[in-house]
Amino acid sequence: MAKLAILAVALFTLIALDQVSAFRTTITTTVDEETAAANPRGESQQQSCREQFQQQQQLRDCQRYMAQQAQRFANPKRREQGLDECCNQLEKTDQDCQCENLREAIKQKQQQEGEMSEDEKRKMEQAAEDLPRRCGFSSQRCQIEVNWF
Repeated sequence: MAKLAILAVALFTLIALDQVSAFRTTITTTVDEETAAANPRGESQQQSCREQFQQQQQLRDCQRYMAQQAQRFANPKRREQGLDECCNQLEKTDQDCQCENLREAIKQKQQQEGEMSEDEKRKMEQAAEDLPRRCGFSSQRCQIEVNWF
């Protein structure tokens, strides 16, 4: 009887493993020839953006600016302080990386600050979405959707 139970458990395990292995996902990546030519070291765009983010001190000036925009009772004149500094940092970032790096800057700021109200989060995202346009780099808005912790 014990042998039969062991055999049943083994059979059940094999069936379960077979079911799990049936749900594989294949991820295919393609390399854009223009991107590869623009980036002779062959780094991915994402890696290049990360490096630029680090080189620009994680866009700390932009983090401060976006946080000021999110403050409820901030003096309107004070809320605009830091825009030039933020634009200077953002200007040193490839246009293709600006939105991604602003998204990352928001995440970093949230980790530093801890809990933020939904209103503050939304206002930071709105400020980030509009930054490339306000700095005069693009007429497009960033699509900022941060996965808050």
